[in-house]
Amino acid sequence: MSIRDCLQAKASWKQDNKERFAQDDNLLGIGVGLKERNGRFSDELSVKYFVRTKKRDGLGIDEMVPARISDVATDVVQIAPLRARGSFTMQVRPGVGGCSGCVVVPGLNYTGTLGLGMRGYGSLSDRTFILSNNHVLANENQSHIGEPIIQPGTLDGGNPQTDVIGELFDFVRLNFEPNTNVSNPQVNKVDAACALVHRFGDFSREIFWVGYPKGWRTRQSVEQAVADGNSRVQKTGRTTGYTTGEIAAISYDGWVAYETGFAYFEDQMLITPGSFSAGGDSGSVILDMDENIVGLLFAGGATHTVANFIEDVWQLLSPIDFSDGIF
Repeated sequence: MSIRDCLQAKASWKQDNKERFAQDDNLLGIGVGLKERNGRFSDELSVKYFVRTKKRDGLGIDEMVPARISDVATDVVQIAPLRARGSFTMQVRPGVGGCSGCVVVPGLNYTGTLGLGMRGYGSLSDRTFILSNNHVLANENQSHIGEPIIQPGTLDGGNPQTDVIGELFDFVRLNFEPNTNVSNPQVNKVDAACALVHRFGDFSREIFWVGYPKGWRTRQSVEQAVADGNSRVQKTGRTTGYTTGEIAAISYDGWVAYETGFAYFEDQMLITPGSFSAGGDSGSVILDMDENIVGLLFAGGATHTVANFIEDVWQLLSPIDFSDGIF
């Protein structure tokens, strides 16, 4: 069974079960990945249903999931609800991927992770940028271009008078809904933003404990790696530091809770175990074990972390083409 067969089966089930997917509070998301048995990944690809609670009394998602969809196996996995992750907590110059930082919001004590230092493209090729999340650098759409970014973040004692490292340059707007009972919600692909570094040399492209990224993986490359069982990944974040994990699902569709409301995401990756990340790790860059970037961490819960595919970040975070000339 190919990864494409699984993706098509998942899409077919969702199309036929739109209302049920929207209204079942126990079903938190759906994705594609290796089937899990007794807490371990098998070598069988499946459509995976992620639920709050696995039930056997006729009331749970187990009863509405067929054993197979178009000859593709299914799997039911318990998952904790996902929230945006919102510590290297000291001032670091030059800053490195994994350190604390955020946009300045008067009255708000907050921080996230500054994930990656990058060189600009074209006319901006002599400038340095920092990649992180919208909710870290743009306060869930509420900040304005040009507002100061500090390192470390305010939660870690960052001071707008002494710790400004750059300014908000661009962000992909997040689409929010007031609740999750929406049949046709606005779709999000990424939670991404970038900052322009004020002084050359103030932020490195090194990621602490990982080193310098060697490149990045396309979505198709990541999908094939998961299908082949090569799903191990690594990251460095503000709160949990350096951790490793496994991609449990790709093409994950589901809701994420933010301060502003609920955001529905499609085509994400889920990573286990729950200890892979914690609050404050949002904005961390995720790499495979060959040090190629595969994703951008933005949310998680007690059991799983959720991340954007880095290819989607490159495509949607404009007007700079970060996919060329950054390494």
